[in-house]
Amino acid sequence: MNDIITKNSLKESIELISELKLDEADYNKIFEKFEIILNDSKIKGLIEETTKSTNNENERDLINVMKTIVEKINLSDLSYLLEKIIKNEELVDFIQDLFLEKLV
Repeated sequence: MNDIITKNSLKESIELISELKLDEADYNKIFEKFEIILNDSKIKGLIEETTKSTNNENERDLINVMKTIVEKINLSDLSYLLEKIIKNEELVDFIQDLFLEKLV
């Protein structure tokens, strides 16, 4: 996975996501689905360490959280996070469905 994923490709993905018109209910659903992954002790530690150094008062601001994580976490830790996401088939299906719905 390290050969395919770069911080630049992740930044481009974030830009694509930021163009989608998501409302508060969509963000709540996303965070609900991510809750299992976010409670993984390694991921939780990475996110807490990364986001505590920012002035982001709204921790549920998905785009800013994602940008901060991509900028500050090393690629091997990002790969670990992405591996957890990819292995969660329910989450991947949910994200695909949500994004397709918003694109159509």
